[in-house]
Amino acid sequence: KTKIGSFYLDSLLTPLTLNPGESASVNFASWIAAQRGMQTVRCSTELNGDINGSNDRQTRNITVLVRDVRTYSILAPTGNIDSTATQITPQATVQNSGNLLVDSFPVIFNIFGPVNWTDTEMVRNLPAGQQQTVSFDPWIGPVGAYTTSCSTAYPLDMNRSNDRRTSQFWIHRVDISVDSIISPLGTVDSNSVVPVRAAVSNLGTSNKNFQVIFRIGNFYNRSLSIDLVAGDDSILTFAPCTVSVPEGIYPVKCTTIIANDVN
Repeated sequence: KTKIGSFYLDSLLTPLTLNPGESASVNFASWIAAQRGMQTVRCSTELNGDINGSNDRQTRNITVLVRDVRTYSILAPTGNIDSTATQITPQATVQNSGNLLVDSFPVIFNIFGPVNWTDTEMVRNLPAGQQQTVSFDPWIGPVGAYTTSCSTAYPLDMNRSNDRRTSQFWIHRVDISVDSIISPLGTVDSNSVVPVRAAVSNLGTSNKNFQVIFRIGNFYNRSLSIDLVAGDDSILTFAPCTVSVPEGIYPVKCTTIIANDVN
């Protein structure tokens, strides 16, 4: 009978007959080498009355080699991204899931959407069990929804099912607008208390939190932090202003503050 590790055991269905001095090759059931690493193979004979049991068994060690690289994760671009003039560097992590060094293999990154893009980079000398972050050529694209895929293409790969990963991201237009200053306008009486109000809009394509600052001359400075969904507008009311300054003309200014505003 033959035994491999703790997962394979087979024996002949009928006893083997040999004349004195004869030898024979024996075939057992095939084994699918799915158990990686070093395995012990044992083959033994059993004969009632055998006068020399010391030569009844042979033992060998074999090593099951696994060549398997995979895309572990897509790092960038992912999620919601503000539209800017700054290029994005696509990145992914690949892993050698086998048990021997892989000398080299290509990694292909694709972006599909309003514009399509692809790039290929080589990974070299990746040890067994190790990961490596791969950076691709910088990319920039217009507002819209995108899908990504990253694939390894090792010619000797024994497991193609884990070569590819996909993800998605969205590039959004950021545009927060001050539509109008509602109050104060024109003339106001000295020492009066006047309301301070302004209208703002989110002209972008994603919900945003942003800061709005209202200034009157150098004697009034207030701010609010608000959330506004894409396409919506709002009338903001700040703390009232007490006009306790000398008679004169004073500038009134309302400003929105948010990163990557395109307008």
